[in-house]
Amino acid sequence: MRAPQVASLLAVAATLAGGCFDDDAATSTTATISSGDAEAILQRTLSPHPEVESGEIVLDATVRVRQDAGAAGGLLRVALDGPFESPDGEVPRFALDATATLTNLDAAAGEESAPFVGSLTSTGDAGYLGYEADRFFSGDYELDPSLYSLLGEVLLAIPDGGSLLVDPVEQGTVEIGGTPTAHVGADLNVDAAAAALNELLAGSGDLGLGIDPVASLPPSTVTALASLVDSGRVDLYSDPETGLLRRLVVSVDVSGVSVEQVNLELDAQTSQLNAPQEIEAPEDPEPLARLLQKYMRLLGALG
Repeated sequence: MRAPQVASLLAVAATLAGGCFDDDAATSTTATISSGDAEAILQRTLSPHPEVESGEIVLDATVRVRQDAGAAGGLLRVALDGPFESPDGEVPRFALDATATLTNLDAAAGEESAPFVGSLTSTGDAGYLGYEADRFFSGDYELDPSLYSLLGEVLLAIPDGGSLLVDPVEQGTVEIGGTPTAHVGADLNVDAAAAALNELLAGSGDLGLGIDPVASLPPSTVTALASLVDSGRVDLYSDPETGLLRRLVVSVDVSGVSVEQVNLELDAQTSQLNAPQEIEAPEDPEPLARLLQKYMRLLGALG
């Protein structure tokens, strides 16, 4: 399995994670890289590791928006965790518990709400959304086949993350899950990341929604979007003996929009790689369009 497939099943890491994840049982005949060789650690971490085909993943993504200078702002947090399988050349399979929470950090008690509690499942030939936050909407819903097919094509077309990282620096040794890891920090090549996202956009077709295919953005627009990014940093924590990625943290600061500042952060960790996993489709799912119908009925009742 090429590592981008593991990261791509989470989509958020699509343009950044080009390496493979950790596994206590994985083996490698390659010699340990000496400390201080950041370029070599980065290259080895982002190389394919065909021995990794399954495991468990925990991903925490946050978006923090600050409306005014001096204000704490608001926080959107999305947490995903569960097993995955990613055979070489196949659409990744996963069964992830999913939670989205919104927090008003300016409120005295940090007002929090959970607009989504459920699950995301991919079986390799179908995708499902589980909704548990409300009895009216609760249930399992199957994605339209054309939309799932498109999702699979995108997940298998993830660019190599190595070209997106510049000026890597070895930051020392950090223990993660009881295992010492080599910590390498690098800057995000914002222009390359924007170009990679534009390539994915150009290949997204009509998104399975019957709309006109999405065209790629003109170079001037891509440059303008990249200019909104103040800074981008990527931290990788790699097993120095196997080269397997133990942890990935991505942080991006954006300004120049209608708010004071936006910070995006992704923190992904894996474990139990190559351990047996059980990934099954939910029983008796409804079409995803049924969930949309429920929302429309509710809006009609409120109106």
